Amino acid sequence: MSILRRDKESLKRKVAREAAILLYTGQEKEYRQAKIKAAENLGVKILPSNREIAEELDGLAQELEGKEREKRLIEMRKTALQIMKVLKAFNPKLVGSVWRGTANRKSDIDILIFHDTPKRIVTILEKAGFSIRRTEWRTIEKKGEKKSSFHLFLEHSGY
Repeated sequence: MSILRRDKESLKRKVAREAAILLYTGQEKEYRQAKIKAAENLGVKILPSNREIAEELDGLAQELEGKEREKRLIEMRKTALQIMKVLKAFNPKLVGSVWRGTANRKSDIDILIFHDTPKRIVTILEKAGFSIRRTEWRTIEKKGEKKSSFHLFLEHSGY
């Protein structure tokens, strides 16, 4: 590997680490904004991929949270499974950091449900004893077809 390429990769890692810190500390919420701000903070124009940032974020969380992080992830996955069992008829899909195994102390449980009546979903979950922080509709396009999904953000106190 040439010296120039090594320097570029080193800078990219530094930007990814800085972006991960911005995300972990809550200074930024989205990967794109975090990497732009990180590059600006470091005075460079090199932007890492989201995957590179995710790897740094995962490493940072592991460094700072240690074994408690693993315990929390297990508990969050158990909660996600309980929720998904309650919503089995709606084909729920676990996404995000709990699904990837990269959850940290600030992570929430994200479950996608493709359904036309979100109020019904919320009611079912609340009756089952779950606390919902917020909800939103998201539209995705796959193979030219648009699909809307209802996204639940659940509280997970006690993890």
